[in-house]
Amino acid sequence: LALAVAERLGVPAGAAAEGVSAVGAGAMRGEVRRVGDLTVLVDCYNANPPSVRAALDLLAERTGGKKVAVLGSMLELGASSAALHAEVLLHALSLRLGLVVAIGAFADAASGIRDDRIVTATDWKSAYPTLRDRLAGDEVVLLKASRGVALEGMLPLLAADFGAALVEEA
Repeated sequence: LALAVAERLGVPAGAAAEGVSAVGAGAMRGEVRRVGDLTVLVDCYNANPPSVRAALDLLAERTGGKKVAVLGSMLELGASSAALHAEVLLHALSLRLGLVVAIGAFADAASGIRDDRIVTATDWKSAYPTLRDRLAGDEVVLLKASRGVALEGMLPLLAADFGAALVEEA
């Protein structure tokens, strides 16, 4: 949420991220973890259109390997849910990301889009094998979803496949 507020106030994404990390965002909120040679941005506690756009912008600004966004549903959006998921997905595709894994409502939003960068799945468990197979092991991966999606379930699988330890960066 802090990143979304910073975006609205015109604060550059990098500066906002530094500020949030200095405060210590808490479990599954803006964490940066190393899994082997992967850099994983873990933000699985809350998701709404401004926070997902801000997280995507932060991902796009990161230096390092190919950028991968794993987007799980933004829950509790009401009647506007489909339109909001489509809008955020189009924002993700406007960035220079190498892969977008669209899960749940994001997969529904991707149904009419032809783009080789999109992988769709109904849930994170069915998305993981394709994600794993598309990773070389040196990417920057964003995990972003509402808490009810339980997207953090990918973390132990990433650790098993790409590195033994989940180390939080300072």
